[in-house]
Amino acid sequence: MKHTALTPRRYHRLAREALFYSSNWISALLITYAVTLFCFGAVYLTDSLITVVSVFSPVPRWFSGLLYPVQYLLFSPLLVGLLHYYTDLYRAAHGEASSSVPYAVIFGLYGTPKIAVRAWGQLLAVLLLCGLIPVSGIPVMIAFRLVLTNSAGIFPAVLLTLFGITAFLSVLYLNARLTPFLFLTAARPELSFYDAVRRSWTATADSALTGVLLQLGLLFASVLSVLFTAGILFCLYFLPIAIFTYVSYCFELSRRSELL
Repeated sequence: MKHTALTPRRYHRLAREALFYSSNWISALLITYAVTLFCFGAVYLTDSLITVVSVFSPVPRWFSGLLYPVQYLLFSPLLVGLLHYYTDLYRAAHGEASSSVPYAVIFGLYGTPKIAVRAWGQLLAVLLLCGLIPVSGIPVMIAFRLVLTNSAGIFPAVLLTLFGITAFLSVLYLNARLTPFLFLTAARPELSFYDAVRRSWTATADSALTGVLLQLGLLFASVLSVLFTAGILFCLYFLPIAIFTYVSYCFELSRRSELL
């Protein structure tokens, strides 16, 4: 039986129902805040410690530069584990798992070195894909600067703007086609990264536009929340809703395709 693809509004509705009416959204908020505070707090304390030590003795650049990759290796399993926690919350909201989701799920990826190494690769792939979004906006920023400084004619600025918009939409399309990658590698640890990419690309063939619209909605809401609420609304509402929307999107793909 072929399932009809859902609209972005329907995905948001499923996420809100799962988060606010069928699961413990206060626990989700507290856990998300605790994980992010722990990661960013550790980075901030490390930078502060280096600053204090450098007052008494010069700190080699290679040492301070080495700390950031080490922190990534330490914290990336925790961030991927947070997605596992949200996935179990979503499954519990739909009666597919126990209603009491243990917090230990977040730390499950520290169980064996093999699983931790896999989490490093999972998060790195996601960061690279997400990092392409701001990079694609560089031509538009250059065009805007040219117009403000009158450094070139209007034609080069228009070309740069069109190129930037095309690159931005292309990156969103690429992200939409590979959206289920993190979910799939978490749900099916036996799959290689190549198989996860191939399955993700195949499963999203008919829902790429929906994925692009979901990303645009999240970006727009995030920018507004930062501008008007200093990011408070983003942390309290848009971030957990975005994660639940992502999980619901992947579960719906699983029902309509052979993603899992």
